[in-house]
Amino acid sequence: TDIGGSILSNTAHDFKDYSSGVNEYAYNANGSMTKDLNKGISEIAYNVLNLPLKIDIKSPVSEARNEYTYSADGRKLKTVIMKAEFITFTSKII
Repeated sequence: TDIGGSILSNTAHDFKDYSSGVNEYAYNANGSMTKDLNKGISEIAYNVLNLPLKIDIKSPVSEARNEYTYSADGRKLKTVIMKAEFITFTSKII
């Protein structure tokens, strides 16, 4: 028998189901996700290295934008998290 027990979808706490549409996920030509309506992610924009530049979140419980800055070799230099048009967190990684 399975000692882990059964996991019901209504008890899986990390899965958000904010959408009931047919196209809840979208991907770009590189295979990277550009939207996940279940989590409220309406857009993910990528740079030429296929690293996320901007993530827009518009869900029933939150509205935010995360922006990322990278060096030419792909190291993350800065993260800006904005909620309701206010910058709530800025992190510089050097």
